[in-house]
Amino acid sequence: MINDLVLEIQEFRESLLDLGIEVRSILAPIGQGSSQVSGSSQLSSKDAFLSKTEVKNISQINASSEEFVCVTVAKITTIVMDNYSWCYPACGQCYKKADMQIVPFTCPCGKENDQPVLRYRVEVMVNHKGEQTKFLIWDPECAQLIGQSAEHLLLYCHAIFFNLH
Repeated sequence: MINDLVLEIQEFRESLLDLGIEVRSILAPIGQGSSQVSGSSQLSSKDAFLSKTEVKNISQINASSEEFVCVTVAKITTIVMDNYSWCYPACGQCYKKADMQIVPFTCPCGKENDQPVLRYRVEVMVNHKGEQTKFLIWDPECAQLIGQSAEHLLLYCHAIFFNLH
């Protein structure tokens, strides 16, 4: 779940605006966007997810060697920029990584692609009550936080760079 009213997110958006990058939210305002779950339940999709998902703290997440879905509370403290790996080329129909050198290409999902699209893959360090771990934030969540696609952001950054030099 992403809350667009978090102070750090607002500060990040303002820093992008200072660079001239337009930031627009694609999240519904709080209280909107609820949908009914099938059956007689009146829970929103968010409440249904939270009611069926286990809550874990960071030490429980770090102790597990298995993949699982959980809910946790943490503050993003650092965006990890190892090898500038904040995006990757992917199939336009799914999220599988693509080779930029071979176009057009057929993705393992079976879809034909003229060109790969860029998708976000951002590593962040998170902290809560002195415990920390690394999380990956994938394309849909990053696009929600930033308000634009990875491809659009990269094109904009290239335009700024080449106009400065």
